[in-house]
Amino acid sequence: MYGGENDVSFIETSELLSLLKARRSDVAIIDVRTDDFAGGHISGALNIPVDEFECDDTIDEILSTHITEKKEYIVFHCMFSQMRGPFCAKRYSAAKSRRCGSDDDCDNSLPQIKILRGGYKAWKALSNSLGQEESEGMIEH
Repeated sequence: MYGGENDVSFIETSELLSLLKARRSDVAIIDVRTDDFAGGHISGALNIPVDEFECDDTIDEILSTHITEKKEYIVFHCMFSQMRGPFCAKRYSAAKSRRCGSDDDCDNSLPQIKILRGGYKAWKALSNSLGQEESEGMIEH
């Protein structure tokens, strides 16, 4: 768990890779980096810069979209997932709690909130450690 938030936990790069290789449509990846997103990012990731998470209305819109799309996992990350990624995950969790009244009411109806351990840097390292065929489609530029 992270920072006392009941529904925020870390996900390992290998676990995320397994989810993505299974072509699950119920996984959303949110990359909260700003300019460095253009230099490379996880395939299929949405770029929602950290500044967007300062506004409750914006977070509520993002949450509503994920509920409508029936996302099971929302994975946040930044370069290292030490500051920006966890901050945004906690803000998203707070929006989830506001919407539901309590975390217990939402466990089955709202997404699990994850933080990619090691961030994009760990994802890129995993991609580089795999053979070309295995790492195909992991990173977009």
